[in-house]
Amino acid sequence: MSHSPPIRIAIADTAFIIRKGLRTLIAEHPHFECVAEASDAEHLVEALEKQHPQVLIVDHCCDDCFSLNVISKIKIDYPGLNILVISHEKTADEIKKIIGIGIKNYLLKDCDEREIIEAITCCAKGVKYFCGQIVDVILENELSVKEHCETGGITSRELE
Repeated sequence: MSHSPPIRIAIADTAFIIRKGLRTLIAEHPHFECVAEASDAEHLVEALEKQHPQVLIVDHCCDDCFSLNVISKIKIDYPGLNILVISHEKTADEIKKIIGIGIKNYLLKDCDEREIIEAITCCAKGVKYFCGQIVDVILENELSVKEHCETGGITSRELE
């Protein structure tokens, strides 16, 4: 049986408690290793250059820190890096913006441990992963758009 090296993970979040929680969860999993963490974009770039993680767990939050522009630039500058966005953002428009820049892995901050572990594992393998809540929002939005776009045409018999 071959022993594969742990998945090297960097965490980027402005909130200390989120970084600490993710770091603790990662430490409890034998196939994961936290190699860096950053509370702002500048420190994140330094960590990526020094530590070369396989997975970046990044908070998509405010426009002045881990904004879509910052995440998009990291995606371009580090094309081999698998990015898992973790956010509190639940609106369909914001979710679409994140997916629109090429993010294939997205969790909400209130996901449970199982979903976080699955998301990290899928992200490391380059497999898409969206938590159940994200899928629900996307599907709900798509279904409501289709329902509103359908014309309620009536037949001539109904018109009579």
